[in-house]
Amino acid sequence: MIVLNDDFKYVMLDTMKIYFGASYTYDEMLKDEHVPFKFQAIIMQYFKKEEEGSTTLAEHFYKLQPESMGYMTFSQLKPKIKFTIIDGRKDSKGRLHNRNEVLSLKDFVKVMEEFKQEVKNGNLNEDQLFIQEIAISKMALMGFSV
Repeated sequence: MIVLNDDFKYVMLDTMKIYFGASYTYDEMLKDEHVPFKFQAIIMQYFKKEEEGSTTLAEHFYKLQPESMGYMTFSQLKPKIKFTIIDGRKDSKGRLHNRNEVLSLKDFVKVMEEFKQEVKNGNLNEDQLFIQEIAISKMALMGFSV
């Protein structure tokens, strides 16, 4: 699968959620006028204290730990993480089997622990996980005080 650099760099809003492409870096999000100001303030106040500006959302979510400030901040925003794990198995038609899911932060961290264990065991490679999108609730963002 060929992925272009800008394929997952976007911001979309609907009535209930804000969707961020996971290839967006924090610096790019701060410059984008479509990113809500309150989320930009959260980036400056919380995320940039523990992450570089060149860190993408996907990279940040890949290394989130339950005791980190990023995890605690994101848990208040009630994110849903859309990702794919290409596990290397083939289906009956010879296509690669993919695990496509959208999970809450708590469930995603559990899956990441399992995935990292599989990588450590040599069953999977780190490049077999692809985080596509992060969706946060507008209500949670509105209720978040910076």
